[in-house]
Amino acid sequence: MRYILLLLCALAPDLAAAQSALPEPLTCLLRPNRSSDIGADTGAIVSDVKVRRTNRVKQGDLLVQLDDRIARADLGKSLIIRDTTSAKLKRAEAVTAGRSISAEEVGTLRAEAAMAAADYQRAKLQLDRTQILAPFDGTIADVMTEAGQQTNSQPLVQLIDTQRLRAEMVFPAEAFGKVIAGDTLNLAVDLTGARVAASVATIDDYIDASSNSFTVVAEIDNSTGALPAGTSCRFDR
Repeated sequence: MRYILLLLCALAPDLAAAQSALPEPLTCLLRPNRSSDIGADTGAIVSDVKVRRTNRVKQGDLLVQLDDRIARADLGKSLIIRDTTSAKLKRAEAVTAGRSISAEEVGTLRAEAAMAAADYQRAKLQLDRTQILAPFDGTIADVMTEAGQQTNSQPLVQLIDTQRLRAEMVFPAEAFGKVIAGDTLNLAVDLTGARVAASVATIDDYIDASSNSFTVVAEIDNSTGALPAGTSCRFDR
């Protein structure tokens, strides 16, 4: 334990020196770790909207329910056809030994039963598509639909994950090569007065010619929810 503490103390000046060699970023913005504009992949009428802005949801939670009456009817129809063809095939197979039905006829019935089973699975998938579910844990950032509206190519709900934040920092070209993935950068968030440690995750491997700059993305643990996404940040020297 003592060795680990001594090692951390020895590394601390190096980390501070690495950050001191960097200029202040031109911009520094905290963004959600993930953001998704969630829509429907089929045209339908919105039956019910289950969430509101700022609601916390879990992966798999129902966000929007589409009108499912036609899908349910199609599922019921395909279930009847599947069960009927399956029963017909079983009867045919039972009497095949007596040669009252040909092997070719049994083969045709087997094909019909397989197609009926596939149609039933397809109908189940169509019914599932009437439920718009959360793809990950997060917060509802916006709701862009309401009951009675027709779905189209536009998103219905925006979901963001703020349990981890990404600090997107733009540096001038002269800072290129002075930061590497895994470096820890100390940042200050003036809006809340927070001081946080950010771990460098990605670094552009090119210089943007129009701005003579490059972007560094560092990750921040925000499991307490103390830091609001969308706020600016700066180096905490």
